[in-house]
Amino acid sequence: MKLLPEKEEVEKLRGYHGDVSKLSLADSFVHLLIQLPSYSLRIEALLLKEEFPAACEAMTRDLKTLRSATRGTNTRYIRTYLASH
Repeated sequence: MKLLPEKEEVEKLRGYHGDVSKLSLADSFVHLLIQLPSYSLRIEALLLKEEFPAACEAMTRDLKTLRSATRGTNTRYIRTYLASH
């Protein structure tokens, strides 16, 4: 998903010195967005905040599956194998 403006878009809008209200709604939004300090880092943080719970749930399911699969097996062998790789 594309959330951040392309470098060319940023340069074009930074060089724009006309009436911002005459820009399209999308261009007006990006023009205001790029005025924020560290705007790209902020957008990436918002995206991470949104995706983090789902990623944690997926990892939890995977870990439960792994635990279930390793019950009754030689866990010392598995720990040794995982530690060496």
